[in-house]
Amino acid sequence: MAKRQQNLKKFFADRYPARFIVRLFAEGETEAVYLQKIAASHNVRVSVVQKVSSPVQLLSNAVKWVVSNEKLLRQDNGQNRIWVIFDDDAKARDMKEVVRIWKTCPDLCMQFCKIRDRNRCEHGDLLERINVGFMTPCIEIWGLMCMDGINLKTSDRVYPADRHKIQSLLHRQMPTYIHDGNPYFEIGKMKGWQQACDRADKWAQSFGRFPACVRATRYAGIAPLVREIMEG
Repeated sequence: MAKRQQNLKKFFADRYPARFIVRLFAEGETEAVYLQKIAASHNVRVSVVQKVSSPVQLLSNAVKWVVSNEKLLRQDNGQNRIWVIFDDDAKARDMKEVVRIWKTCPDLCMQFCKIRDRNRCEHGDLLERINVGFMTPCIEIWGLMCMDGINLKTSDRVYPADRHKIQSLLHRQMPTYIHDGNPYFEIGKMKGWQQACDRADKWAQSFGRFPACVRATRYAGIAPLVREIMEG
């Protein structure tokens, strides 16, 4: 039965190639499983390259993947989309290190070109294809944003910034979601993704984008990818 399912999956993959492939570097199960589920019904493939809790390691390894797959990326006509998604909760030191990695030609790339300035690096244009999505304070806020009737703001520009409060609020609205036990969104309750994407855009404009990162979105950073998957 398993082999038959694999053959069917390969048949449909060959007959209906994915619109694009997301190469995902993420912190955990929540974002990975969520993106794979919504992508499956929109002819998009999400390939999880890495799941670790360190933003620095995620971005470093995304750079490593890009440089190591230079030939693929230069011939794919934009088919592969590289995304790094992580929580921005109390990681001030990591954020500084992320900026350092982004602004300079990273160590692994130096093994290839020996240039420290990313603007002179032969892989610089490929590194620009890395998308960075920050979730402030945590991925659980996206589940709440996509649910109708949930008011997150406590003032014009402020919403709960404590991740434990956000996780608790999500659990009350989505009882099956348990951060340390069953960290999976109930996608059927997240029908307001369009409004969530619009709100994320406003947050990005209001609070500002992450410094030094051309293709980075802070606060609800997963929103541009969700919109790209759902609207294509």
